[in-house]
Amino acid sequence: MKCSTLLLSLALALDSVSAREGCDKKLRESSHKEKEFNLTREYAAEVARGVVKYGDLVHVSTLKDGKTPVTFPEYYVSSDLCEGVNSTGNPILVLMNVSSTLRNYQDNGKLSITVEDRRPRHHAMSSPRANLFGSLKKLETTKALRDCYGKRHPDAIPWLPGEESLVHDGAFYEFEVEDLYYVGGYGFQAYIGDIDGELYHESEPLKLKWGKKHHKGHKEDREHDDKGDDEKKQPKDEKKQPKDEKKHSKDEKKHSKDEKKQPKDEKKQPKDEKKHSKDEKKQPKDEKKQPKDEKKHSKDEKKHSKDEKKHSKDEKKQPKDEKKHSKDEKKHSKDEKKHSKDEKKHSKDEKKHSKDEKKHSKDEEKHAKSENSQKGSQRHSGEQHPFANEDSSEHENEKFNFDESWESAKSIISKILNNY
Repeated sequence: MKCSTLLLSLALALDSVSAREGCDKKLRESSHKEKEFNLTREYAAEVARGVVKYGDLVHVSTLKDGKTPVTFPEYYVSSDLCEGVNSTGNPILVLMNVSSTLRNYQDNGKLSITVEDRRPRHHAMSSPRANLFGSLKKLETTKALRDCYGKRHPDAIPWLPGEESLVHDGAFYEFEVEDLYYVGGYGFQAYIGDIDGELYHESEPLKLKWGKKHHKGHKEDREHDDKGDDEKKQPKDEKKQPKDEKKHSKDEKKHSKDEKKQPKDEKKQPKDEKKHSKDEKKQPKDEKKQPKDEKKHSKDEKKHSKDEKKHSKDEKKQPKDEKKHSKDEKKHSKDEKKHSKDEKKHSKDEKKHSKDEKKHSKDEEKHAKSENSQKGSQRHSGEQHPFANEDSSEHENEKFNFDESWESAKSIISKILNNY
């Protein structure tokens, strides 16, 4: 009886101790959670500034007709990355005059911008994001601003404002942040609330590491998280154990099959050795053939080198032949032009000569008619002119002189034609 009572009291004491340890563990976990997350407004401002600096896409919201909210995505670049503008963390956008975003803003002056941390392997609801409130200010287009924006968005270079733009309708605008509403994630692990513009502009941008949480932790907390992860991994390892056992059994079966195959391989070994000995006998013959093949190869190389030299000489000779051929062609063309000119001149001279011959034949016919008429008149009269003998002799002399001059003219013309 005493022993049973003693054992019962001992069990109750152990149970109370274990319950107390469980409470202490929960208290430690809750204290770790309080230390793990940074919920201050200052840290949230740094994160928001970093999200704007390292992002490249925003959602711009305006009011259509002053009533209906309208939201469109827009490219942007942070002023922290560009030269020539104040590094205040303001987004810089390119807006077209025809865009509804700019027209709605010019109509009622209402505009807000939403930014978010879009990192892979991160849940959207646990990632930081913010609504920025403020106003637009038009910027002067400079080369530094074009280069900064183009480096962030290379696909936007063709339509950026400037002389080289394909679309002469846009301009750079800086969104001056006056205040913002920040959501760092879930409420128990991040700051949620308003941040004034002055604190935002004074903060240093914080770049969040890819694939890690955006809150600040402590070394002890990280060790605690590692232990928790190990505890979570343990059931998975237990589930994997049967699979490993199955795999091990398969490996054993495979090993037994390999052992059964071993005698067959041993039987094959003598055949392989005989084959190897035959190959060794063949080797001296191959070695004897090798010098002959090397000599043949050297001859082929020499022949190839000679062919290459001959080919290089032919290539060098080829430009000279081409130049000579071009000169001959030019000379031939000149001769053809000269020949054509001579042919044209010869044809002109032939035409002129034919005209002269026609004229001469006409003159002869005229002269013959005049002689016939004169003879007829003399027969009618039947009288002899007192100076008839003198006139006839003179006429014969004139005819003789005309024939002689005509022959001389023909000889001169023939000489001229022969010269041409």
